[in-house]
Amino acid sequence: IYEETRNRVIAGTGLTEEFRTGKGVRQGCPLSPILFNIFIQDLVESLEGKMEGGTPIGPGAGVKVDALMYADDAAIVAEEGAELGKMLKTLERWADRNNMEPSKRFLI
Repeated sequence: IYEETRNRVIAGTGLTEEFRTGKGVRQGCPLSPILFNIFIQDLVESLEGKMEGGTPIGPGAGVKVDALMYADDAAIVAEEGAELGKMLKTLERWADRNNMEPSKRFLI
């Protein structure tokens, strides 16, 4: 959406020097969450296709959570290691197809 933008940041007592960004979306832009949802939808569908479970939540465990996503963060959720392994492989393939390199990984 934005390409070759010129930017300045309010810091301390004034504005920083101007700097340029190549391309992307701006944080706080009303369109950013919509674009994120469109972009991430194929990952969500890929994960759902690999799921054997997810983690049950709520009364009666009628709802299962397999992924939590917000802004540029994604957390995949599984009860068993084998299921988590499948999901991680799916995420890695998706990231490769979309020229992305996840910067952080944590297992809890």
